[in-house]
Amino acid sequence: MSPNNRRRETALRDSLLAVFCRVLLGFLGCTLFSFACAKPLSMVIIPGDPSTPAALEAIKQLRQELALKEVKFHILPFTQLQERDLKTLSGADVALIYNMGREIAEAVTPAIKKMSARGAKAYAIGSSFEEIERKAGFVQDDALRAYSQAGGVDNLSSMIKRVLSRDFGLPVQYGEVVAFPMSGLWNPVNGKAFSKFEDYAADYVKRRPDAADHPWVGILFHRPVAQSGRSELLTSMFAALEARGFNVIAAFGYPSEIPAQKYFIDHNGKSRVAALVGLAAKLGNTPERSIPVMKQLDVPMVNAISLQSLSQKEWEDSPIGLSHTERSWQVALPEFAGAVAPTVVAAKERRRDRDSGLEYIAEVPIAERIERLADRIKKFTALRYELNPNKRVAIIYYNYPAGKENVGAAYLNVMPRSLWQILTRLERDGYSTQGRPASEDAMLELLRNHGTNVGNWSRGALEKLVRSGNAMLLPISEYRQWLENQPLKLRTAMIKAWGEPEKSKVMVWKNPKGIPYFVFPAQRFGNLVFAPQPTRGWEGDPDKMFHDVVLPPHHQYLAFYLWLQKGFKAHAMVHVGTHGTHEWLSGKEIGYTPADPGEALMGDVPQFYPYVVDDIGEGLQAKRRGMAATISYMTPPFDKASLNQELKLLKALIGDYEVAAQKSKSTAAAKLVEIDLQARKTGVLKDIGIKAVKDEEDVEKLDEYFEEVSNSQAPYGLHTFGVAPEKALRLTTAEAMLSMAGKLTPDELARRKEELSVLMENSAADELNALAAGLGGRYIAAGPGGDPIRNPDSLPTGRNLYGFDPTRLPSPGIWLQGKKLAEQFVADYRKRHGQYPDRLAFTLWSTETMNHEGVTEAEILALMGVKPVWNERGRVSGLEVIPRKELGRPRVDITITPSGLYRDTLPNIMLLLDDAVSKVKDLEEEDNPIRENVRTTQKALEAKGVDSADAARMAAVRIFTEPPGAYGVGVSRAVDASNTWKNEGEIADVYFNRLGHLFGQGYWGDRPGGKDLAVNIFKMALKGAKATVIARSSNLFATLDNDDLHDYMGGSAMAIRQVNGQTPETYVLNLANPSAGKHETLDKYMGREMRTRYTNPEWVKSMLKEGYGGARYIKTVADNLWGWQVTVPEAVDGAKWQEMYETYVTDRNNLNIKEKFREAKNLLAYQALVDKMLVAINKGYWKADPEVKAHLDKVNREVIAEAGVACNANTCSSPEITALAEAQDRRAMADAESMPAPNLGRQSALSAANSALVSGAMDSSTKPATPETSPASEQPAKAMGKTASKVEGYEVEEKTRLLGNMTPEVRNWALAGFAALVLCGFGFNARRRRLRLRSAS
Repeated sequence: MSPNNRRRETALRDSLLAVFCRVLLGFLGCTLFSFACAKPLSMVIIPGDPSTPAALEAIKQLRQELALKEVKFHILPFTQLQERDLKTLSGADVALIYNMGREIAEAVTPAIKKMSARGAKAYAIGSSFEEIERKAGFVQDDALRAYSQAGGVDNLSSMIKRVLSRDFGLPVQYGEVVAFPMSGLWNPVNGKAFSKFEDYAADYVKRRPDAADHPWVGILFHRPVAQSGRSELLTSMFAALEARGFNVIAAFGYPSEIPAQKYFIDHNGKSRVAALVGLAAKLGNTPERSIPVMKQLDVPMVNAISLQSLSQKEWEDSPIGLSHTERSWQVALPEFAGAVAPTVVAAKERRRDRDSGLEYIAEVPIAERIERLADRIKKFTALRYELNPNKRVAIIYYNYPAGKENVGAAYLNVMPRSLWQILTRLERDGYSTQGRPASEDAMLELLRNHGTNVGNWSRGALEKLVRSGNAMLLPISEYRQWLENQPLKLRTAMIKAWGEPEKSKVMVWKNPKGIPYFVFPAQRFGNLVFAPQPTRGWEGDPDKMFHDVVLPPHHQYLAFYLWLQKGFKAHAMVHVGTHGTHEWLSGKEIGYTPADPGEALMGDVPQFYPYVVDDIGEGLQAKRRGMAATISYMTPPFDKASLNQELKLLKALIGDYEVAAQKSKSTAAAKLVEIDLQARKTGVLKDIGIKAVKDEEDVEKLDEYFEEVSNSQAPYGLHTFGVAPEKALRLTTAEAMLSMAGKLTPDELARRKEELSVLMENSAADELNALAAGLGGRYIAAGPGGDPIRNPDSLPTGRNLYGFDPTRLPSPGIWLQGKKLAEQFVADYRKRHGQYPDRLAFTLWSTETMNHEGVTEAEILALMGVKPVWNERGRVSGLEVIPRKELGRPRVDITITPSGLYRDTLPNIMLLLDDAVSKVKDLEEEDNPIRENVRTTQKALEAKGVDSADAARMAAVRIFTEPPGAYGVGVSRAVDASNTWKNEGEIADVYFNRLGHLFGQGYWGDRPGGKDLAVNIFKMALKGAKATVIARSSNLFATLDNDDLHDYMGGSAMAIRQVNGQTPETYVLNLANPSAGKHETLDKYMGREMRTRYTNPEWVKSMLKEGYGGARYIKTVADNLWGWQVTVPEAVDGAKWQEMYETYVTDRNNLNIKEKFREAKNLLAYQALVDKMLVAINKGYWKADPEVKAHLDKVNREVIAEAGVACNANTCSSPEITALAEAQDRRAMADAESMPAPNLGRQSALSAANSALVSGAMDSSTKPATPETSPASEQPAKAMGKTASKVEGYEVEEKTRLLGNMTPEVRNWALAGFAALVLCGFGFNARRRRLRLRSAS
């Protein structure tokens, strides 16, 4: 080839190479430019708070990949979504959301809808996909969900890359799902996971060589925590427990009984652990599965709570504590397994990652609460390992109001019988009982005289108690030091309410030098202390009684419990019977801080609480605010009621009338007159709602009523803890239970009766055995509660009560029952009055709802014309308005007053009822009273200067009750203090003051605009109320055996009377028979109760057999009749008082009543009974005959001369009796002054506590004792001695990637580009060399 040709060829080759390089570089430039100019891809991840650390680590790694440099990642919280978070979500190109529950779905729905409108997708990566997610707009993707369920950094990284590759074409590669074990053991200290206890223990001992000498504590936690690879919370738990001498083993799995059984029970079926921390024993927990495992473990489980959404500050500042949505799964569900002492241990805090700049929510331990949890575990295990002779136990009974006649509990013979049973059982179990009374009677004598509270009006009695040598004295200076160590918030509240400790007026005694002491009427028998719970303080301070809504404990109250903790050094406290006052103190509803009084009082000491089985609602309060393991006890036995002599006479007259009617009209007419006279005398006409017996129809009504009375089931006597009723009464009780079971063959009936009888017999032993188990650091089996007549499954007793899942109320079946009752009520009202009811008032109680499962709530919804909607899991997911045409009548406006307990335990139902109001309040219907009343109230508020929007919101509120931290209406206390008020308006003001707080429409216990405006709103919500209704579903509790009913329902009727000028109709929704619910007038319900119980000689005889406790119970009936007299005077006519007078004072049944009270050593209760009748007369309510009043005065003075005065200046029937009470106290002071001065050394509460301490006993500074025989069949030392083997690939490693790590696609493009540049460089250099050569040549 010629040189010219070669030059041309070279030039052409150079030109082509230059063009190729330019094209390649242009392509690379355009590609890089397009990457640079493209809008960043926005991805939102809501991984669920436990998985957030893993998600954060995954994103930090993904950010290093070149192909993902322009992807903008956002981690949003699961539980603290803010407006800015939702805005970020709305603008995302794709979202991965851990869906679990209604709350998160509802929170993100608006944002997802905005995403969907742009074509963006929000994938659900939670464990399930239900209708609520579908409606919200989530996209279901099982492949992505599999990554999420497997969890961990690598899986989350692959899940994210899969979405980005598949949906957006980004050049990334992702791996398949890497399985993580569904259950296992995990050590947060070194991040290792194990599948066998032996391997975990062997690894554990490497870090703690002395671990073989210590007992194990198990922690149940959530699997995502182990998947994330780190946990501040578990690490801090390990540290706190290990510092107290424990080995710690943490297990994950779902549901929690699976890892508990797999890892905490050895091959011989014995527990490896001495206690459990239930951090995860919540969701998926069912009694059928969890209780058998817990029985096998036989250890206590403390419920540790990591707050779902609140920061520590938010929790501390919150008046309610746990949020409403988390109470059911954080508290109620763990109770199915028997978890106790709910303890908040962690909060959610917003943090920003320093490396990535991402903001996230972290689970952060609360240091002080971790210490409290560890101390609680230590105290429970001390009960397990300490010898019984060394254990110090406080047995606390209820004595409120103060007085020697007033020790008792709900249907429990507390003093002396139950206390004696507990004492003798503990003695049999080896507890030190040195110096105990020789007999049950001796115990009664000692505790009655020296073991009861003294009112601040009886200074002489207090002086005499102190000088008797039978009281313990605590220097207030010592208490002052303890007080200073309490949180400032608690100290401030107490001093504001009660003043400085030195100025206390409750149970304070001063020595001759003026040095003050708190007095504890506590009796010490060896290492057991028997003492009354301090009084609440209301009764001694009328100003607080009438005006205070929230009241912290007084100083002597706190001092007593601090002494039990710090002076007596109690291993355990036992509160005997339903119920005390400590669980009703001020403070958070659920989820205590250190500043809440209940937390300060209970401290870290294990609590046990015998509680009547038929009061599950209040029992839950004892568990959640009293920190107790409840121990259910039986109701008294039941039998059919018989007619008293007066009703038998009437029954015979009816028989005579029926015979005469067949023979002679004149004779029949004469008999009719006799029947009318006798019926008027007994007051029975009021029961059935007629004025007189005028004809055969009225006679038939009477006869039907007598049949109803004689077939009614009545409780006979009281229950003694640990003692079964005799066989005959067990069988009659079984008959009562089976009467609601439908038709049974004779053989089936006999078999079931015997089975139930045996259950009752066994229950007695179960009660004491459960208490012994608890005091032995063992498990008290969880079990249901309720009225045994309605629910025989509440037997056997002796179990730790649990409730139910409130999100399922009402069920479809209950809704139909409530709807039927609503329509029947409306129809009956219209029949009586010729018009529809337009406004009603309902009182709601937690215990009732837990018994009838939401019948009342269903009735309220039906009356308003709203029905529930249920999701596929049977939970109520919302409400639906019933159209007016379908409803067939006007809606009814309902004002609701729930109890404070209802507010705490069933807030979700309160919100549901409020939602019902919201759905109907604006419906434009001609006859919608709800809309009309809301508008009327709104206009009235606007006239007072309230902003229009605020007025509309306030006017729609229909739920009113006490604010968080307050319990009880206070009406019963005020009514009882009859000398502190002159007219019932003062009592009604107590009701309005305490319940005049708004709930619903965005309020929760608020008083917008101040107290006066809030009370006015409440009054306007009651204006025009035609009736007030409350449900009773118990065969045990009625209207006169407790003060709660007239406190709430009576208070409601009185309040409506103050607003409207007349008492509304009062109805009891009687659900004692669940298949035959009906509305009854209060007159009939109370009247039947009186006929079957208090004026029935058989009932009276059974109660008198109970001795001291029975006498006290009869006295309380008169107290409660007086409460109804004041609140609903129309329901208590003179005949009821006359019947009580003839039954108990003139003794018409010849039962030797007064002598029986004397033999019971409770003649003071008889004096209180007689004096209460005189109160009713002297206050002008009972228009008794002069002869009756004179006789009562005579009997009262005779009893006072013998037994003394039970009343005080606030409660006595007359100034003369008050003078006798004051004279009595002066004599007591004179007697005291003649006695030797108290021995301050011997009576010191501190020396009394320390003198009996056994040298081997544990205190707060010692390690848990190692038992001679460990409860674990396989000792930890042996397990640890085995050769450790690496655990099947589950060792957790923290992996890091090179910052420059690239995907293959990006790496290949980079290499190609680099090669092209190199070639171009070589080509240009060759060309330049040739040109230089040409030039040179």
